[in-house]
Amino acid sequence: MRNALVELERQHARSAAVGIWSLDRPGEVMDRIVEAELRRHPSSSFLEQFVRSYDTLSEPDLARISDEIDEVISDAENTDADLEALVTRASDLLVRWDDVNQPVQVYEQHQGHEEGRSKRIYEKLRSLCLDLANNRSEFTEARRLSEALLRTFPELESVAEVLKGDVAALENLDEQQKLQEEYKTLIDACEAAKTKLPTPVSTVLKIFKDTVSKGGDDPIAFNILRDLALHINNDCNDPQTAFKLLDGALTFAGARPPKELRETLEGERAVLHRNWKMSELEKNKGNISAMSKTVDDMLKYARGTDRAELLQLKSKIDQKSNEKIGWWVTIGVIILLVVIFGG
Repeated sequence: MRNALVELERQHARSAAVGIWSLDRPGEVMDRIVEAELRRHPSSSFLEQFVRSYDTLSEPDLARISDEIDEVISDAENTDADLEALVTRASDLLVRWDDVNQPVQVYEQHQGHEEGRSKRIYEKLRSLCLDLANNRSEFTEARRLSEALLRTFPELESVAEVLKGDVAALENLDEQQKLQEEYKTLIDACEAAKTKLPTPVSTVLKIFKDTVSKGGDDPIAFNILRDLALHINNDCNDPQTAFKLLDGALTFAGARPPKELRETLEGERAVLHRNWKMSELEKNKGNISAMSKTVDDMLKYARGTDRAELLQLKSKIDQKSNEKIGWWVTIGVIILLVVIFGG
C-alpha cells in the first residue's frame, strides 16, 4: 500500500512538472512554486519528486546550452577572437541557463547541496576567466565574465566568495591596465630619461603637461614625474635637474594636484633646491656678495627650520657686508683727511 502511494505521488509530481514545462516560461513559474513550497513544507517528499521531474525534463535544454558554452570557450581560445562579443554571448547563455535551472539550484541549496551541472558550467567558464587574466592580460573581459558568473550562481555557496574575490581583483587589474595605457607615453618618457644623462627636462615636462591637461587634477601624472625627480636626485646625484622637473610641474598653470600631494611636492622641491644651492654656497665661501645672492635664492623655496637657519645666515652675511663697507668708508675718510690737511 505504501509503495503504491509513493508511486502515485511520483506520478502526480511528474504530471505537475510536465504541466509546468509546457508553459512559456517554465523556469520562472517553477521558481516561484519552489520558493513558496520551501517556506511552507521544505521536507515534503512531493516537492522533491516535483523538482526531480522538472530537472529531468529540463535536461535536453541544459545540454544544448552547455554545448553552446563549450563552443564559446573554444572560440575564445583563438588569439584573434572577438572576446567582447564572446563574453556577451556567454553572459546571455548563463541567463538562459539560470532561467531553466534556477529552481533546482534553489532547492539543492536548501538541502545543503550544490547543483552539479551548474558547478561544472562555473568551473569551465572560470577556467576561461583565469586564462584571459593570467595568460592574456584581458582583464576587462575576464571581469565581465566573472560578474556574469556571480550573478548566475549565488546559490553555489562554495564558489560565490571565490567569484567575489575574482571580481574585486580583476577590477583592480583592469583599472591598473587602463591607467597604464592612459599614462604610457609619460611613463615611457620618464623611464627613458633615467638612462639618459643629463635628463631631457624640457621633453619630459612637455609630455607631462600634455598628460595633465587631459587628465585634470589626477595625481598619477604628478607621482610618475616625482618618481623620476627622486631617482635623479638620489641615484644620479643631480638635485638641480630634479628641482627643475618638480618646479616645472608645480608652476605649470594647468597642473592642479590635490592639496595634500601639492604640499608634499612643494616640500620635496624645497629640499631639492637646498641640495642644489648648498654646493653653490660652499663654492662661493668668502665671497660675501655671491653668498648673499645664493642665500636669497635659497630663501625663495626654503621652509620651516631650513628657512630659519638661512635667515640667521643671511643676517650674519649682511653684518659682514656692513663691516666691510664700514671699513672702506673709514679708509675713505682717512684718505680724504690726509688730502685736506696734507694740502
